[in-house]
Amino acid sequence: LIFQASLSYAIILIAPQILEALGVSFLQLPIFRLAVLGALFHVLFLSISVLLSYFDMRRAALQLNVLFLVSNGGFTYISMRLGPETYGLGYVLASMLAAIAAATVLARHVKELPYQTFIAHG
Repeated sequence: LIFQASLSYAIILIAPQILEALGVSFLQLPIFRLAVLGALFHVLFLSISVLLSYFDMRRAALQLNVLFLVSNGGFTYISMRLGPETYGLGYVLASMLAAIAAATVLARHVKELPYQTFIAHG
């Protein structure tokens, strides 16, 4: 997470140079920066989803992925209706929501891990 956050921060800082090197219009700069920020939260969400799978919490992982799917579609639809100045915001919000929800589920499960390990499945 620290590496991904550092890399995302660096890319956001040098985004104008990246877009210039790629020949992309600077009008796309805010969208690019939002996409990088969204990718940071998406990586966090995916990492937590893998941990939930390791803990055999398939139902929770599925529910969280459905949450991401629905919220990404909904927030993206709303941002598209609001206009170009909000493009990319739907992905960021959906990624943040999914990452926060996944972290909450994981934290709750880790708190109950001794019970789940020794009593519930014992």
